[in-house]
Amino acid sequence: MPILNFDGRAYEGHEKETVLDILLKAGKEISHSCKTGRCQGCILHCKEGDLLPVSQNGLGEELTKEGYFLSCKCPLRHNLEVASPETHTFFQEATVVKKRQFSDTICQITLKVDPDFEFLPGQFVNLGRHEGVLRSYTLAGLPTEAGVIEIHVEKRPAGELSNWLYSDCRVGETLLLQGPHGQFYYRPDSRDQNLLLLGNGTGLASLMGVLKSAISNGHKGHIALYYNSDRLTGFYMHQTLRELEQKYESFHYFPCFSSLYFREGFRQGRADEAAFRDFPSLSGWKVYAAGFPSMVYTACSRARAAGVKVEDIFEEPFEMKDLRRTPRM
Repeated sequence: MPILNFDGRAYEGHEKETVLDILLKAGKEISHSCKTGRCQGCILHCKEGDLLPVSQNGLGEELTKEGYFLSCKCPLRHNLEVASPETHTFFQEATVVKKRQFSDTICQITLKVDPDFEFLPGQFVNLGRHEGVLRSYTLAGLPTEAGVIEIHVEKRPAGELSNWLYSDCRVGETLLLQGPHGQFYYRPDSRDQNLLLLGNGTGLASLMGVLKSAISNGHKGHIALYYNSDRLTGFYMHQTLRELEQKYESFHYFPCFSSLYFREGFRQGRADEAAFRDFPSLSGWKVYAAGFPSMVYTACSRARAAGVKVEDIFEEPFEMKDLRRTPRM
């Protein structure tokens, strides 16, 4: 049975377990979020042993050469000696400077970070409270002020960090921040292409990042944004989107009720259902889908069937993995 040495202690592990699985089972507080490799929050440093290439997929060349790897994607096939990375190498501090409540479940938090922090709206960062658990949040605002970023937080049942951020976090609180990550952002070279934006939940933060970037870059093609919720309070930026629709002739907003509830001015069905009824052929378009995985993956499949090139489809599924010793209710 292979042995994992971590910070001076040895742990036995099954070859089908990942390094992250073994350390969490042993009670170690390892920074992590999605457990799929997407968020890159579980990076560790390999000091001795052979890593499988899959454990370093998505990391930069420099990090790969230095032996850093994603512990959630690293099965323990051989003996490994690993260590926690230096905090200052991957994290910076972020201070809460403003909170705004959008609804009874969603709020906006503005954070002050290093003035040299660079990002593209729609990318995401990992945030934590120094206790090891990280969660990923999309950067929704434009980088209009150096060192200021904006995230949207949704309160969830048994959501350890999101509930604290929504209910108890106060202005002045300091968090750890890692990132930015992700390919979900506007490409200025696509100014003439039509854009289809599909979302639900706080996937709207990702779409707002793309939308604001497109507008600020003088996008010339049409932009259609479809957003669904099963309750009226779920449309937490409804008025803002209506105002943008009135201001920009090429932007069109379609709120969609995914329940049987009917309201004038709203479409029926999930965002992807309504959009592909309206646009059965999308050759030459770019498609962005963000939110709950079932909608995102279905939307991407429908986009390919509608003629969208694979390289013009961007997805941001908000996977809700069970990351706790006490399972999510």
